[in-house]
Amino acid sequence: MNHPALLAAGIALLVPGFLPAAEPTPPPPITYVEPGNEPQPEGWPLTVPAQWEYVNRRFKQGSFEPIPGRYAAPNMDPKTGEIQRSSWMMQHAALVERLDSLASSPDVVLIGDSITQNWGNTALMGKSLAAIRSVPAWDEHFPNYLFYNSGQAGGAQNTALWRLRHGGLTGSHGKAVVNPKLAIVNLGVNPIIGSEDYARMAVGTRRVAEEVRRQFPECRVLVLAVYPTARKAERVAPLNAAVAAELKPLTDDPQSGIHYLDIGEHFLEADGVTLKEQFFHDRLHPNELGYDVIARAIKPKVDELMQQAYGGRPFPTIKSPTEAVGPRNTPLEVQFEVDDPAGVPGDLKVSAVSELPELFTSEDLVVSGSGKARTLTLNPKPGAGGSARVRIDVANELGQTARKLVLVNIGDPLPPLVVYDDGYDNGWAAKGGPDPDNTQNVRSGSKSLKVTHTDFRIDAVKGKGADINNYRSVTLWMRGGDKETKKMQLYLCQLGGAFVVVPISSAEKGEYRRVTIPLDAFRHAGGKDLNGLMFKGGGEADLYIDDITLDPCNPVETAAGGAQS
Repeated sequence: MNHPALLAAGIALLVPGFLPAAEPTPPPPITYVEPGNEPQPEGWPLTVPAQWEYVNRRFKQGSFEPIPGRYAAPNMDPKTGEIQRSSWMMQHAALVERLDSLASSPDVVLIGDSITQNWGNTALMGKSLAAIRSVPAWDEHFPNYLFYNSGQAGGAQNTALWRLRHGGLTGSHGKAVVNPKLAIVNLGVNPIIGSEDYARMAVGTRRVAEEVRRQFPECRVLVLAVYPTARKAERVAPLNAAVAAELKPLTDDPQSGIHYLDIGEHFLEADGVTLKEQFFHDRLHPNELGYDVIARAIKPKVDELMQQAYGGRPFPTIKSPTEAVGPRNTPLEVQFEVDDPAGVPGDLKVSAVSELPELFTSEDLVVSGSGKARTLTLNPKPGAGGSARVRIDVANELGQTARKLVLVNIGDPLPPLVVYDDGYDNGWAAKGGPDPDNTQNVRSGSKSLKVTHTDFRIDAVKGKGADINNYRSVTLWMRGGDKETKKMQLYLCQLGGAFVVVPISSAEKGEYRRVTIPLDAFRHAGGKDLNGLMFKGGGEADLYIDDITLDPCNPVETAAGGAQS
């Protein structure tokens, strides 16, 4: 960057007889957003006509102009005023609309790019804004914190700052109910693809953190360093160093509310350079195993900041089962316990919420009891079946809320649906792929699937897929041979519709192990009929698979009259 003061100092050193000043003038600070050049600097929706021209400028990679446009086509139809569905602005409008619909404030807001957006569901991979549920890692490690995900694929510091100032967390006309305790910011991987201006990127990250604090003075901000990546890996370290230096005056000040955390080492091998590819979809976007790594790494800091927000008071606690099963048309009772380490359990406010109103609405969930012992009675809709996540909320007088998810399965007592057992069954089959008549290394019966390459798919013939209202999981058995098998992914698919990606660890040599994949994520992604199981990854594998079944929602009566789940 050519600053006049630096240029003059350079001439002074090169020209004989020209003495430099004792203390050269320092370069001016980097201005990330030029003041006064935006017709509508704040607020949503956009009401100033000139603002549309400003927004519609084509985004220049690496320019870091404070504009969000990334497409050559206009973002608004000049005749109707409608936002174009293919535009960046359409995505922003959809996010603000979802923000406006929130009934209560989330505890945590997430700000970032596609890596942040995919906390909603790694199968989305930036292709949808329906990130309304968390990946399992969030539920496991942060059950007490509801989050709002404002991540957007392709996002950078400049676009995030623009969105924050135009309803990104305040909603249209400022009506959103958001008042978070913590904001988690993760930005920078997109800009390094096209620029090496780390100093300006760092200023942009600081401006984003400061903007959150401007809008929500009591909200703490945790800035996460860019995670390691195989794409432009050499640029990650200098960017993170620049961000850490830019934020240091703030992170050194306890009153700033801004914190910085670099967890990159968790994604690198012992040499500190090689990427642990088992944690990524594409050596850039984490898979569900990767999000578990992130959650574990940031959990101590997140818990610390959330407890600080409540003056150090501990959260209430819940002890409950993680799963409950019952028949259709019959009330189901779930027993659980609550406690308040800093108060009286009887003073806690206890409620429950269902994410599947077709099975249960909030009115169908009744909490009873007093003190520590409580009962949740679930009344399924007449004739309804399926699986729904039901969330139990327990709040103290400060609003600190403990939350526990219970997967409730309601349905007829069906037998397992066999996909493969000594041969394909019930209308399922694979074209090519594994040998279905292998007689070596069999778990049960006389045959197993011998896999010579793990990219294959087992499909149900038309009309023979599984209605997942009746099934809760897929179970299969895997055995490694003499060769080492690499990581794999299983795609749960609906023809022409929803899919989810589930990582599967390597099969063990010489011994079968059971793999169970819940259908919860597939259902939440919009899946209704499961009619495809696609295995990918692993390269040339030495692998055997046997006894593939779909497990019913309810226990199945055994011949002895007992029940098995």
